Amino acid sequence: MYESNGWMSMLHGSIMPRFDHQGGPRGGGKFDAPNWIMGMLSHDIGSDGRLTFRGMFSLEPLTEGSCYPMLFQTGDTWQGQPLIDYKDPHNLFSELSATYSQRLADHSSAFLYIGYPGEPALGPSVFMHRPSAMSNPDAPISHDWMAGTHITFGVATVGVSLGNWKLEGSAFNGSAPQSLYGFDKPTINSYSGRLSFNPTNELSFQISSGHITNPGGDSVDLIRSTASAMYTKNFGDGSWWATTLCWGENHEIHFAKEEALLLESQYTIEDYSFFGRTVYVQKSDVELAFSDSRTQLHDLSDAAIGLTRTLFDLAGMEAGIGAQISYHFVPESLRPLYSAHPVSFELFFEVHSTIMSGM
Repeated sequence: MYESNGWMSMLHGSIMPRFDHQGGPRGGGKFDAPNWIMGMLSHDIGSDGRLTFRGMFSLEPLTEGSCYPMLFQTGDTWQGQPLIDYKDPHNLFSELSATYSQRLADHSSAFLYIGYPGEPALGPSVFMHRPSAMSNPDAPISHDWMAGTHITFGVATVGVSLGNWKLEGSAFNGSAPQSLYGFDKPTINSYSGRLSFNPTNELSFQISSGHITNPGGDSVDLIRSTASAMYTKNFGDGSWWATTLCWGENHEIHFAKEEALLLESQYTIEDYSFFGRTVYVQKSDVELAFSDSRTQLHDLSDAAIGLTRTLFDLAGMEAGIGAQISYHFVPESLRPLYSAHPVSFELFFEVHSTIMSGM
């Protein structure tokens, strides 16, 4: 973080060149490089105001070339078609936003956030920014049940903070981004609200819900609800532990409710980081492209563990190598397609910032 003439700036990011192998008949292998970079610039306005600009960018449209294999992953589209067992790259422009906050009294403030693109007040922090997933290159298979709206072309949020509490409301574009390189029309057709509570520097809770209009391009609206708890503990000497527990629900209006649970954790000591994630999610026949049924649900889950080793630290950036292995639990109805328990693995090189907000 750097401060000059009243302006404060921060720049951080991550890139993970890897080989990704997904097991079973519907799996595959690919070399790619998930990545993102985020910058922040802020300045005090008077004695009680602050203006903050944020930008987030990703070169995944170039470093991944196209979507990458990931068993049970759904909810995205590629060239107008739904993706099954694949994940799409992040957008080149993932966030361009401005926030103005105004102190109202001691320990209270109000703020206005505008993003194009930006992230509405719905769900926990997206996986790339959670310390509990810092060394995990993958989006969870429950991503679209919890933080799937983190890139939306058109969002405005107003909020108020009172002590350890924060209440937010958003109006935003609920349609999935259509262009990896450009900007979609900023249509405002959805809304959400979120209540957060941070009782200590180490604990954070949130509950949120939103009405999302036509997120999948199939004219079906849904209500997404989430609740999460995040714990981050700094032990000093570079050692820390972070854990996230999250519940999410997608209720397709006039159809079924689909539930999801996620537990992930990372423990870092000296040059080693141990991380893991387990996810349970319900997905319909339509979500998996098996039939037109939105009420026939399948219980899907997987579990992954991994290890990274830091090789060197240079100019505020850490570089290391890592690996993870994933075990997929397939319901009886889907075993002819996936096999009973496919196993996947990844080998990767990682470069990321050593500075993490909130630690």
